[in-house]
Amino acid sequence: MFSIFLAAGSALLDLHIKSRMEKKPVSYFPRKILGGHVLLRRHHNSGFCLNIGEDHPRTVRAIASCIMAASLAWFAKLLSRPGRRTEKAAAALMAGGAASNLADRFRHGFVIDYFSFVHKKKPGKLILNLGDCFLMLGSGLMILCTIFTTDSGDS
Repeated sequence: MFSIFLAAGSALLDLHIKSRMEKKPVSYFPRKILGGHVLLRRHHNSGFCLNIGEDHPRTVRAIASCIMAASLAWFAKLLSRPGRRTEKAAAALMAGGAASNLADRFRHGFVIDYFSFVHKKKPGKLILNLGDCFLMLGSGLMILCTIFTTDSGDS
């Protein structure tokens, strides 16, 4: 049950932040936070990461939808198995992040990204949202589970 709440909570948190960022006036951006290490920006991404496929938003949305459907089926199968708490949490984070971004694609036609990291006083080219971070964290956890979990599924 925790995993379902984690998936829903992570998606809703990201959607809430995106909504707040969209309501800010253009003059609000860019804005440095966290000691200048993070730059708040507003970017509308019609493609995948780094705008790959931005000229084909319908294709991107279709591919993202297929990936989401497959991910949800895998998540549901994983939830039916006993134990595997870490894997379930990883899958929940991935599902929440993907759901948030897919909701953007259907609602707006693009994903709302709103921050980048600053390195050597220059903003990075990669602009993210919290959903992207949940996807990366969940993926990293899943990789670790794959490497370190035994067949008994007691992670």
